[in-house]
Amino acid sequence: MVERDSLRFFSKDQRSILYDHAEGRCQGCSTALTDGWHADHKIPWAAGGPTTLENGQALCDAYISKKRTRTPRTSPT
Repeated sequence: MVERDSLRFFSKDQRSILYDHAEGRCQGCSTALTDGWHADHKIPWAAGGPTTLENGQALCDAYISKKRTRTPRTSPT
């Protein structure tokens, strides 16, 4: 049996595909992705979102920081 925690993070191959799909740009604010970019779940993993390409997005560090501080009814600025 595979534990849920082992499925939380995107694999190296998934990260590569997410980066290519985003054309090297943050999918939240369109800035160029740099080292340390985040493979993020659109539907949060903690809320049951799967670690799949369809539920993944490439986000820059600045955007993910804004995303983490928002409430469910607001969006990052």
